[in-house]
Amino acid sequence: MTLANAVVPEMMRQGWGRIVNVTTSLGTMLNAGSPTYGPSKAALEALSAIMAKDLDGTGVTVNVLVPGGITNTPMVSDEAGFDRAKMIQPEVMAPPLVWLVSDAAGNVSGRRFLTIHWIPRYRRKKRPRRLGHRSRGQASRRCQSGRAAHSQPRGVTPARRLKA
Repeated sequence: MTLANAVVPEMMRQGWGRIVNVTTSLGTMLNAGSPTYGPSKAALEALSAIMAKDLDGTGVTVNVLVPGGITNTPMVSDEAGFDRAKMIQPEVMAPPLVWLVSDAAGNVSGRRFLTIHWIPRYRRKKRPRRLGHRSRGQASRRCQSGRAAHSQPRGVTPARRLKA
């Protein structure tokens, strides 16, 4: 928050800026024995949602990036029994991060991205149903958000909207 307070006024003056906060999955936020880590990440997501709303229309975007699963970091002890080669590797965070700070993501703000949706080997074989999708036999309709279209890399699952 201190860093954002220091840089946001200049970003607003320039009419351009990108803030990407890295958080964690809900399961990690609720881990026993981590009374500071999880709540601080939850607070960061709430702050990101509020900032995105407050900065709407200024050219400054605020988004959240989450690995999306167990990630090969020192926070996972060797005693946990996970095969580190099968964990999400930290370097997979780079492609979505680079896109989020680019001009191509200029109309994307207030979103939460899961990195695993960007990496082919982590994608689910069968796509989950879209929110609002009607079951067979019911009329389907397409929702239009009214937001400006933005280009996402091919195959990227749309992110969830952050809730404040």
